[in-house]
Parts: sequence; C-alpha cells; structure tokens
Amino acid sequence: MLPRDIGLVIGHTGVGAGDRVLDAGTGTGVLAAYLGRLGAEVLTYEQDSEAAAIARENMALAEVEDTVDVRENNVLEATEEQPAGTGGVETDASDPNRRSGGPIADDSGTDNNGSEDGSAEGRETPGDDAAESGGNETFDLLTLDTADAPAAIERAPELLVPGGFCAVYSPFVESTREVVETARAAGLAVDTYETIQRELDIDERGTRPTTAGVGHTGFLAICRFE
Repeated sequence: MLPRDIGLVIGHTGVGAGDRVLDAGTGTGVLAAYLGRLGAEVLTYEQDSEAAAIARENMALAEVEDTVDVRENNVLEATEEQPAGTGGVETDASDPNRRSGGPIADDSGTDNNGSEDGSAEGRETPGDDAAESGGNETFDLLTLDTADAPAAIERAPELLVPGGFCAVYSPFVESTREVVETARAAGLAVDTYETIQRELDIDERGTRPTTAGVGHTGFLAICRFE
C-alpha cells in the first residue's frame, strides 16, 4: 500500500488510538507503522522472513516497536492454532477507549526484538498478555494484503468486534470481486473503491496533470461486521 491507500483505510474505518488491529501481509511494514503511529495496537503477520526482518527494523525507525508486533507466519495458520480470535493484542472489553464500532464514512548492535542476543527477552509485545491468558481475542480492524484474503474474510465475523472493519487491498479487479462476494456471503457490509491519485505539473505555462507517474495503485474493499 502507498500513503494514498492507507489514508483511505484510516478515513473509512476511523481506526485510532486504543484500537486493536490484526494485519496480514506486512511487507516492509508501512501500513503497520502508520497505524502504530496513530496509537493503535497492531499484530501483523508476514510469511517471508526477509520482509519480516525489514519490517521490524522499520518499526524501530518509526518508534512503534512497543505497539506493533511483527510475527513470521501465515495469519490463517496463526489464528487456527488457537481459539478463534486468540493470539493477538491484549484486550479489555471494559476499556472505555476501545470502540465497539467506530465511525464509518458516508457512502544498531541491538536486535530489533529488544536484546543484544536477538531474543525477545526484556521486550513486551502487544500480543504477549493475550497469548498467555488464552482468552478469545477480537479486533477492531482486520487489514489484508494477501493472495488468500478471501479465506481470511470468511473468518472475519469470528475475529472482529461488532462494528469492526476489514480492509482488503488488491491490485486486480478479479481478486477484488472475489473478496466482495466472500464478504457478502459472510454477512459483511461492503464498499469498494479504486485508488487513483494524479500529481499536477505547475509552471509558467500553466497547470495540468503530470504525464509521468502511476495514477492507479489498487482496489480497496472496506467491509464492516455489523
């Protein structure tokens, strides 16, 4: 995702401080870092070990390593290893700062895990307490940037709080359609958008859209568990 896509996700879901986010397809961690900077607690899964390592470095650079937990796994396998919705960010349903729905838009020598020997000792991650308690964890937002997004969407009603959102990014129309159909079958309300942004050339001759650059980045399906 590019910032233009992330802005739409934030704007349409209302994600903010105190929200719990389950993210699949970390990549280099741009989305996770943005959400962490907003104050959300993020549990993000990446299958590629090299990408996961880069993402951890980026969380340190963004100073969000205490609120963003990067794990190397497939999100479906990770959530199936425990009771549905478990294994993420510590939650307290009585927390007054936790939304139960939120707004909807209208129509260095030290390892990044926190110790010099590369272990996670001495560093608490957002998922530690929930994993130890074994309680069923649900999330305010599920974000997917993976080829197996439809399979994850099928589990969205188990993973989301009532009123929670699922945001799915895809570069192709065909996969977006599959996402929408799966979300509807799961009982989710869905809005779909194409992300297009045009840069302007402004000079003494006049103003017009630039002839270079990429206008289209992808398609976003914003789903809500009502």
